[in-house]
Amino acid sequence: MRVLMLFSGDDKAFKDSGFQYPKNLTEIGGTPMIENVMRCFSDVLGCADEILLTMRQQEIDRYHTSSVAKLLYPKVKIVSVPNITKGAACAVLLAIASIDNSDELLVINGDIIIEQSIMPAIDDFRKRKLDGGVVTFESVHPRWSFVKCDETGQIIEATEKRPISKNATVGVYYFKHGKDYVEAAENMIRKDAAVNGSFYICPAFNELVLMQKKLGIYQIDRDNYYSLASPSGVEAYEKHLEG
Repeated sequence: MRVLMLFSGDDKAFKDSGFQYPKNLTEIGGTPMIENVMRCFSDVLGCADEILLTMRQQEIDRYHTSSVAKLLYPKVKIVSVPNITKGAACAVLLAIASIDNSDELLVINGDIIIEQSIMPAIDDFRKRKLDGGVVTFESVHPRWSFVKCDETGQIIEATEKRPISKNATVGVYYFKHGKDYVEAAENMIRKDAAVNGSFYICPAFNELVLMQKKLGIYQIDRDNYYSLASPSGVEAYEKHLEG
């Protein structure tokens, strides 16, 4: 299985809030965010045949974040992102040389913490012989992305920032074959299916639905999920760590 973690997103909110370092290096409990996140997914990373990390080249040059990552996991492969992309779906495609194949692909947002193992989710997707899977939690707040399932548990629709079910996505996406993601994302971009000017990963599942792929979800406990996408999210997680 190939694991791709996204550490190339915009961190404007952190700069505007006066943070000295970029989001990836924002300290939580005395360690950089990237270290917290990678430690959280250590079980998955330990099983990966290859680990890919997307990072902005400007950040690598100025703050040496690629060196930080390689100290944590020496065998990681850095996917350089020249500038802010038009969304996470595009950032993943920058690794097309490594993912456009029949190998399993797991895409993980680089600003989330899940306080439970997601290996059971991967095992469940494999056991059900799914072509694609989404890890979810229960929420109806429109800040998340969502998937809707039919009575058999098959995903039939995916949206970004628009609730269509209580299945909010955590930012962990499984593909039995990386090439399926590539085809779905390229089709989505070709149709200009952007949301607020950006192409997100979750809506690419609509293309997988059209491709008649077998898709499902694995739900985790809402209390085990923390988004670090904003300074307020980081503050909330720090308070949780303090007890």
